[in-house]
Amino acid sequence: MVTRRSFLKGTAATGVLAAGGLAAPTLVFAQPKEVRWLNNEPDPNTIKFLNETAVEYEKKTGVKVLMEHVPVAEAYPKTIASIKAGRAYDLVTVGEVSMAVLLAGEGHCLPVTDVVKKVGLADFGPKSLWYFKNELYLYPYDYNFCYLFYRRDWYEQKGLKPAKTLNEFTEILKTFTAGDKRGWSQPLSAHATTNWAGVNVLWAHGVRLFGDNWNVVLDSPEVKPKAVAALNYLKATFPYMPKGMPQAQYADLINSFVAENVAHTFYTGRLIHHLEKVNPKIAESYGIMGFPTSSPDKWAVTHATDGWVVIKEGRSNAAALKLLEWFVTERLVDYLRTVVLHYQPVQRSVYKNPQWANDPLVRKHRHAVDAMYAFLDEKRTAINAIDIDGPGLDVIQGKVWNAFVIPEMYQEVLLKNVDPARAVENAAARIRKLQGRA
Repeated sequence: MVTRRSFLKGTAATGVLAAGGLAAPTLVFAQPKEVRWLNNEPDPNTIKFLNETAVEYEKKTGVKVLMEHVPVAEAYPKTIASIKAGRAYDLVTVGEVSMAVLLAGEGHCLPVTDVVKKVGLADFGPKSLWYFKNELYLYPYDYNFCYLFYRRDWYEQKGLKPAKTLNEFTEILKTFTAGDKRGWSQPLSAHATTNWAGVNVLWAHGVRLFGDNWNVVLDSPEVKPKAVAALNYLKATFPYMPKGMPQAQYADLINSFVAENVAHTFYTGRLIHHLEKVNPKIAESYGIMGFPTSSPDKWAVTHATDGWVVIKEGRSNAAALKLLEWFVTERLVDYLRTVVLHYQPVQRSVYKNPQWANDPLVRKHRHAVDAMYAFLDEKRTAINAIDIDGPGLDVIQGKVWNAFVIPEMYQEVLLKNVDPARAVENAAARIRKLQGRA
């Protein structure tokens, strides 16, 4: 599965991490000598931290965990390949809950429900714990909300304030479109970038894909007009986007903002770290906001929880569960601080943790952190995503993601001049075909 951070082509690295603990009686491999952990977080600080933690943890146990670091795009295929080869990883970092569900749906995961319960269910924020067949298969650590970045200094120069409605936002986009400058970067590519960073416009219009019984409602009498309105909004604001949005990937969203070509772009906290490194001026003059809706009291953000799964076929899966429990209770805050503004905690206790709250970057960018935390207020925020839309979790969400149904709906309208109503019908038909209900 291609995910939002695949533009970071980090060189694969390896480390050795020791793990130990008592095996649960129902698990096969009681006293493993090694545990294999596949990490897909590409940031050098994260990799460095994990490798340093390896030294510490190995001293505590006599069991090694062989740790492998790969770019995000490689994690899912490598996980599947390892299972088929009979040499499965034991612990895997995944970039979307749909990946966990696809694995669990094929019987490849062990539940992590007990680990979550030991930490405390009440500590987890809204839309962070997702049950599949009455079990939790993903231990989440990062919301990875996708929201709007805007140039606060440009707003101030023109006497503007962040839009509270879609109509206001359209006028602001128009204001910032002149010469070589454009209002916003909105991805339209048949790529995972659009699956994540390009769908806020749907949630802002109240679009849903599935009903209470997993029936497709995208083209229903209630939802179809909203989906058509969202597509018409993209048509109306297409002139305010830079060239290349139909091919845009993650790096394009970042680069357009860093290069000062657009007033707004979609991303998450990783962009702040990038600004600190390459354009400190903008790091002092940006703002973040949810995507406006038709209501001045509501905004939208897209959800994309990162987390860990334990692979059932792993030879040391019992030790992996013990490793996971130790890591999330003893080292989670340190881990989150490796890219502190990108990894938005899903556990409420982290926000109150003095080590996290007093991190220099958290203190410097307190306005951004407060805005991120405000997204957790579901009365104020419409939180949705392709991989969580519906009455719960199902493998169909991952299939819709992988088939690029939504990006291709956009492209039909914007590149092929298909009538928006017809494009919505086509997308709904594709989803039903993926379900086997066509």
